[in-house]
Amino acid sequence: MTIKAALEALTIPFAHYSWQGTPPAPYGTWGEDGAAETVFAEGAHQERADSVSVDLFTRDDTGADAAAVEQALSGVTACAWELEAVQYEHPTGLVHYTWAAEVVGGAGGEPPPPPPTPPPPT
Repeated sequence: MTIKAALEALTIPFAHYSWQGTPPAPYGTWGEDGAAETVFAEGAHQERADSVSVDLFTRDDTGADAAAVEQALSGVTACAWELEAVQYEHPTGLVHYTWAAEVVGGAGGEPPPPPPTPPPPT
């Protein structure tokens, strides 16, 4: 499962990068930050891992919304994640959670392809 699919399965709405306007809380965003790691072999990129940020904005101070996001991230194929920050935003009264994740094969696309077949011995 991809990060996109995992977050879309939640009852909390998530947008890729940003929202048009501000939805009622809870809501979230996610987006690729860049390549975390790449494997280059035999003259070509063989595999990559994307660096991804996931942000949740909620009024829930019990942690239930955050736990739902963490459960979703745990179901993502080939994904390592960590809770990077929790902040209270005074102007909005929202708790802002940020997770950093690395996903092999890309965050929103298909799960990583199988490794290439080695050439036959010569």
